[in-house]
Amino acid sequence: MNANILTNGVLSMATLILVCTNPLPGKPRLLHRGILFAVLFFMSILVFPRIGQAGTIVSLSIIFVFLMLTQKGHRLLACICSLCGYIISIMINYVLLIGADKLLRLEVSALATTYLLPFSLLFMAVSGGATWLVGYILRNKIKIQDIQFNRLNILAICLNLAICVVLFVFNIIYGDRLGYPAEVVSFNGVLFIVYFLLSSVLLSFSIFSIKKEEAAKHKLERLEALEGYTMNLESLYNQMRAFKHDYTNILTTMSCFLDEKDYEGLHTYFNERILPTGQELGQKSYSVGILTNMGILELKSLLYTKVIQAITQELTLSVDIPYKVERVSMDMIDLTRILGIFLDNALEAACISKKRELYIGILQEEDRCIFLIKNSCDTENLSMGRLGTPGYSTKGENRGIGLSNVNKLLEKYPSALLNTEYKEHIFSQKLEIPCER
Repeated sequence: MNANILTNGVLSMATLILVCTNPLPGKPRLLHRGILFAVLFFMSILVFPRIGQAGTIVSLSIIFVFLMLTQKGHRLLACICSLCGYIISIMINYVLLIGADKLLRLEVSALATTYLLPFSLLFMAVSGGATWLVGYILRNKIKIQDIQFNRLNILAICLNLAICVVLFVFNIIYGDRLGYPAEVVSFNGVLFIVYFLLSSVLLSFSIFSIKKEEAAKHKLERLEALEGYTMNLESLYNQMRAFKHDYTNILTTMSCFLDEKDYEGLHTYFNERILPTGQELGQKSYSVGILTNMGILELKSLLYTKVIQAITQELTLSVDIPYKVERVSMDMIDLTRILGIFLDNALEAACISKKRELYIGILQEEDRCIFLIKNSCDTENLSMGRLGTPGYSTKGENRGIGLSNVNKLLEKYPSALLNTEYKEHIFSQKLEIPCER
């Protein structure tokens, strides 16, 4: 095999893998890229020379199958990002072809023969860098992996991009058969650039609308929780007023039993009429009183919801907030997501354990805020080293996405410290967050 052809094949496969994997919502592993490169390079030697430009469709199909197998939890979103990366590479390719023709007076035939290697290297560098930048923006600025897309919408976007890519590939095949005359290159270039700009605007608008809707949904949930907290507080106040008004009458009725020395009747009356009222009042006052020192409304609403859930499920609950909590350096949405994952896991584990215990401790210090969550747990042989990795969970394989999502969120806050321990059927999670950024 000609060395130039072999080199071009290597560069083509490497470029295709880069542009299709750089924008992914989950950063691809180097091993996965290596396996994918080996498969595509093997196909480029044995199969693609016989089918020509149609090999692009086969390559993309292999990439999408590979993404469906490796991008667990973001399969359709990964396909959309990969298609976007490929469309960006097509646009860049035609921009470079038009620039070579208009500025350097180099035809496509010359670029495909005499200047093949430098053009391939330039195309690889520009398209790889552009898609890397797009991936960085999607993952770190837009946080596309955290957006809850509607399944129907994401299927429609994926299908639309797939159809457009197929049309583009057939357009490229047709141009190849015509020998890529300058007018065809210019027409395709303008077409792809216009489509790319329109698609970028539409996708940006869709992502902005979905994020806005998601933020409104979270805000509504917090308001509903605060409304429940307020209603519980009002109910508790009314019960306290009624109890204060009636306690003299209650003591009077009890005195009748004492005067008659009817201790058995007094015992029955106390257990059936007075004690249930006191227990109900005690539960409601506990659920309200323990959150007095929580001064952050978002956290108060989250904690109130989980405390009520724990009381409803009859767990042995202990909540300790000794000092006023008013500030943390972490974004509230990220913090409520992290604590929500911790508390949901703790509640679920405590409910199926023998001891059924749950402890929530929040301590505000001068320079940091400490969150400590402990729950009883009957899980044996728990691997602490694998607990934060995707796919590992005490609930079964491929369901352990909670702590791996927490680790991704905490990557944005290097000063935050997270420690997890498992000892004597007690699982504890301790999160320390600086008070100031």
